[in-house]
Amino acid sequence: MDVNRETAMRIWTKRYGKDLKVQDFAGRTMVKSAYDDRNSDYGWNLDHVFPQSKGGVTAEHNLVCCHILTNDEKADRFPCFKANGHEFEIHRVQNHYEIQEKHSSLADNPKEDENPVPNFFDAASGLELFDDLLQLQEKPRHTSRIVITLENLKSTAVVDFIEKLFSDSGITYIPSNYRNTLYISIQKTDVPLKEDSALLLDKCIVLNTYLSSYFEPLRYFAAYDIHYEDCCLDRNNMYRLSMLSEDDIKWQPTNSMFINDAVIQNTNAKDRIKNPTKGFNEYNYVYTKLQDDLRKEVNRQN
Repeated sequence: MDVNRETAMRIWTKRYGKDLKVQDFAGRTMVKSAYDDRNSDYGWNLDHVFPQSKGGVTAEHNLVCCHILTNDEKADRFPCFKANGHEFEIHRVQNHYEIQEKHSSLADNPKEDENPVPNFFDAASGLELFDDLLQLQEKPRHTSRIVITLENLKSTAVVDFIEKLFSDSGITYIPSNYRNTLYISIQKTDVPLKEDSALLLDKCIVLNTYLSSYFEPLRYFAAYDIHYEDCCLDRNNMYRLSMLSEDDIKWQPTNSMFINDAVIQNTNAKDRIKNPTKGFNEYNYVYTKLQDDLRKEVNRQN
C-alpha cells in the first residue's frame, strides 16, 4: 500500500463517512480537501501509529488521519508523545497499535484556557479586548443565511427538529400575521472556508429530504421552502442582514430548495448547475437512501 492522496481519501471516508470537517485525536481541526496542504490551517495527512522507524507497517490498521502539526509533534516518538498540549501513549491492542490519551489529575496538569474571558472589571483587560475588536471592523466577513418557510405549521416539533439540525448557528423567527406562515432565519456570521459552505449545503439537503419525504406528506405543514445564500459583507451590512423582516421575503413556498450563485461557486453544486443565474437558483436535491427510508415510514403510518 502506498501512502498517497487516494489512500488518504479512502481512509478518511472509512473513518469519517461524509463529514468534510472533523477533529483529529489531539483536537485539531482537519478539512478533507486540505490533504497534505501545509499552507492551510486545516491541513492533514496520514501518520503511522506504530512508527515505521520501529518496524511499523503501511496498512490501514496502522494509519491514522491527523493534522499536519499533530503529525510533526508525534513524528516517530514511541510509546509516549505530546501533541497540541495533550500527552498520549501508544498501546498494543490485540494485533495492532492504538493511540490513547494519557490522563492525569487537573491538579498536576492544569489546562490553560485557550479562550480566556476578559476581566471586564479591570479597565486594561476590557480595553485590550475592545482594541482587538476595533481591528476587525473593516474586515469583510463571509456570512451564510438560510431562510426556511413553513406555511400552516401544525406542530412546533418540526421547528425543534430544525433547531437541532442547525444547533451550531444563530436562529431567529419571523411570524406572519396574514399568511399563517413562519419564517426561520438561520445565520452564521463567519464562514471563512468553502468547506463550511459545503457543510451547510449538506444540512440543507438533509432538511429538504425530511421536509419533502416525511413532514409534508404527513401534513405537519401545508408547504415549505428553503433558501440558502452566501454573502461577503462588511460588519454594518452583516448586522443588517440579520434584521430580516417579512417584507424582505417575496417568495411563496413551493416545496423546494434554492441556493444563490455564491453557494453554487463555493460547493460542488457548480458541477450540477452549469450556468447559474444571478440570485437564487432551484437546487431541489435529496439524499435518496434517506428519502426511501422516510417514504417507507410514511407508508407504514398511512
